[in-house]
Amino acid sequence: MEISVNTGHGRLGLFLVSIIIIFLVLGTVLIVTDKMIAGLVCMVIPAIVLTVSHPRLAPYFYVFCVFITRPLNASPPILFIDLVAILLIGALVLDHLVNCRTVIGLPAIYKYYLGLLLIMIMSAVFAYDFTRSINPILRVSIQLIMIIVIYNIIPAIKIKRILEFYFWVAVVHAIYNSLFFFLSAGTMRVFGSAGVYFDDLAMLAVPIGLAWFIWQESGRKSLVYGFGTVGLIFGLLATQSRGPMLTIGWVGAVIVVWSIFRARRIRAAFVSRRLKSLLTAGLMMLLILPVFSDIFSQVGGRYAELGDPSRGTIWLRLSLWRTSLITFINNPLTGIGPGNYRIAEELYPFLKFDPARLYVGGLSAHNLFLHYLAETGIFGALCLTTLFYKHFRTALGLLSKFNDRKTQPIVMALFGVGLIIFFTIFYLDGWMWGQNSYVAAFFIAVTAGTAREINSNQE
Repeated sequence: MEISVNTGHGRLGLFLVSIIIIFLVLGTVLIVTDKMIAGLVCMVIPAIVLTVSHPRLAPYFYVFCVFITRPLNASPPILFIDLVAILLIGALVLDHLVNCRTVIGLPAIYKYYLGLLLIMIMSAVFAYDFTRSINPILRVSIQLIMIIVIYNIIPAIKIKRILEFYFWVAVVHAIYNSLFFFLSAGTMRVFGSAGVYFDDLAMLAVPIGLAWFIWQESGRKSLVYGFGTVGLIFGLLATQSRGPMLTIGWVGAVIVVWSIFRARRIRAAFVSRRLKSLLTAGLMMLLILPVFSDIFSQVGGRYAELGDPSRGTIWLRLSLWRTSLITFINNPLTGIGPGNYRIAEELYPFLKFDPARLYVGGLSAHNLFLHYLAETGIFGALCLTTLFYKHFRTALGLLSKFNDRKTQPIVMALFGVGLIIFFTIFYLDGWMWGQNSYVAAFFIAVTAGTAREINSNQE
């Protein structure tokens, strides 16, 4: 399942790694404090050293930088992670040159991306503003490239370890966000260096922590991941984002129920002990939260809004979804063109009389399916759904096929991630732009790579 990596030996290697870590942390601090140039210098130099000396470790740098959201340029829109993506491509090229490889593997999902790109291009031809379609098409193309790159470089890394690395990077950010949330007495929505994408990034880390907690045979390691998962939950509470919190609730329940049946099948008695500990921890959190009722009062107020669709963000989202349906009904086949949803008022001036449009003008539909339904029509939305369903089916296939204890944490975690990525396209912002497109590419490639590695080891 795991492929070893030559990361260097001796004191020189340890010294080099220590220096790289120091520069990465310093660069992150400088970028977050808007000292962009100095931060980029601090991060780019060790990143280049890392890529040249150990190109197979570049995906770890990629994961580290996914949690840093900083735009470098407004027009054309360039993100810091875009530069990291270029570095990862360079790492793959170096790895192939060093190991004399000539073949680039393609995960099966690439066909679905090509189909979606074709539909997006056709839709762009009939778009209200063709120039606005360029960036969305480029973003989907970059996501496909990242999937292919990570899929090809992943045999040289340990899948289990890079998932663990993602989890602990998320936990560190969650603890940071929780600290500032408590210092503000619950009055701030804290997202940290990942910006508004943190809740989605952390949401995807929760199944990893939960799967490792339930399926680690070592009680000590299980406890460590349990505490890490609790830290993630508090980090999500600090963002006061309801969608991700509700998502980890139902996905966590699915993982627990599936684990119960799987444990009975493979006779993993230790799982029942983990689940009892999980129940105890949940009850303790319910008892502790009232002690901090003042701090979490604003969070509770946001959840109370869910019962009143006439106000708050539910009201705003209903306006966005209504706009999506209006544009789709008027353009059912080709949509209004990729990137054109943000200027829907120019196509349908009567939308300006919707009071909510004052607050949501220029935003996405906050529902990826409806967003693509509006911009690319029925064929684009169906192609998008099929694409993410393919990823979910791959993760489900891993869970259904492999019953040994060694692979259970990995396949259970990827199953949870697959559940989240697929089902949230129907009620959350989406995975096709910004930092989310890069993290989706990472998990799609890791899932495909895991399937390949497990199948090759079974032969």
